Amino acid sequence: MHKVSSGIMADPYFVPTRSSKILKETAHEVTVHVEQKRVDSFKPKKKSTGDAENGLDMKQARFEVYKFAQSGLPNAQRQKNQKELALKLGAVPPKNKAVNYKILKKNWQRRNPKRRKWRSSRV
Repeated sequence: MHKVSSGIMADPYFVPTRSSKILKETAHEVTVHVEQKRVDSFKPKKKSTGDAENGLDMKQARFEVYKFAQSGLPNAQRQKNQKELALKLGAVPPKNKAVNYKILKKNWQRRNPKRRKWRSSRV
């Protein structure tokens, strides 16, 4: 018959190993480590006055002037300037418009007649 521990049937295929015995013995031991945060970290850091604040104010002022200058422009020009500003601030530039290869090839031949002669003599 199988061993019964605390009313539950034990697994008949279980082979006790060293690690299973250690796990069984240490399963009841629980240790909890609690670390308290340092009180110093809750203090607000003092801002350095001078160049850092002045530089930030200059940046903000430059942006305000730019926005004011845009307010007097027509809508199309304003949208163009907004795209330029976004690119300046790090936006991804829009992709180039797709052009059919045959049309692109004709444009190249129109611009550069030497290339056209070289291609035709090669064929």
